[in-house]
Amino acid sequence: MNNASDITSGMNSVTFVSGNADKRNDAIAILSPHANIKLVDYDLKEIQGDEKEIAKEKLDLAMKIFENEIIIVEDTSLRFIEFGGMPGPYIKHFNKTVGADGLHKMLYCYSDKTAIVRSTVAIGVPRHLTNDGHRQIHIITNNLQGKIVEPRGENGDKNGWDPCFQPAECELTLGEMNESDRRKHCSRVGALYQATKILKNIFNQNFEAAEKKEGNENGSVKLK
Repeated sequence: MNNASDITSGMNSVTFVSGNADKRNDAIAILSPHANIKLVDYDLKEIQGDEKEIAKEKLDLAMKIFENEIIIVEDTSLRFIEFGGMPGPYIKHFNKTVGADGLHKMLYCYSDKTAIVRSTVAIGVPRHLTNDGHRQIHIITNNLQGKIVEPRGENGDKNGWDPCFQPAECELTLGEMNESDRRKHCSRVGALYQATKILKNIFNQNFEAAEKKEGNENGSVKLK
């Protein structure tokens, strides 16, 4: 049986694990107003599978490495409608090989240049931080539609595909946007905002369970 001190000690702290600096920057910007966040620069091995399978596997691995912490991981895919959703979660490998210009050329001869950026965020809560003693897993998916264009701009991840992705109803590519505007058109940011709502429920439910166990009537710590 978990005691109150076990739960409250890590109640509003989360660990975001990623070897990608842009992901870590987005995480600290979105999550830090709501939780005590620790960033860990660590590349998690990725299996073959769909976005949810990959995110779940990354989360499982991170929870084994950082077993006493609430963990958040994220996986981003870029899906070309013309290619039935490929490259999808394997975009990192495609991008390393051909770059933004190569991604544009892949669709150059096709009329449908629609692409969807999909961010999958996975949250894992270890057993000792839950009120029922069972590990909790939460998966969040957020999509952003746009199109692949000739690369423009050097902002964002200039070595990634930001310069060739133009969000729907926008005249600029992600590579042409400043940081503030890019975050308004970022699937990962949208998924992280959804994550704050889940974290709020996790923190408050666990504190209420701890408070009940202690018979403490001094109020509860709420997510900001």
